[in-house]
Amino acid sequence: MNGAANKTCVSDSPWTNRLVKLSAYWAMVKFPVEIWWAQDDIERGAIVFSTSLWIVVVVLVLRGSPAARGIFVFLSVLDVLAVAPALPVEFVTFRVGFYLSLVDSLIKGALAVIFVSRHMQVRQVQR
Repeated sequence: MNGAANKTCVSDSPWTNRLVKLSAYWAMVKFPVEIWWAQDDIERGAIVFSTSLWIVVVVLVLRGSPAARGIFVFLSVLDVLAVAPALPVEFVTFRVGFYLSLVDSLIKGALAVIFVSRHMQVRQVQR
């Protein structure tokens, strides 16, 4: 077998790596707006914790950790399912937040699809 046929890690793809990095960069872009819009210190603490956790997971995914990829997909899907239904309300009440959330959901949704489809391809090859 050659090395290219033996790849099972999605993060081996340069475009996937770029998209994973973009999710971390985007988390840092929207971080100041989320902190500014937060209602109290508890919410600010949750934002700091969740953004820090996301950056750590992204670093681990880029290093090739299979467990981190699973956590990454889970958190991406969870984020899209939590944020997408609120987008129409956010569009009316906080337009900047709407665009930040929309881009974030698109990035994380695309990454979830890429990782899951790649996992399904690997499983089919193994059978």
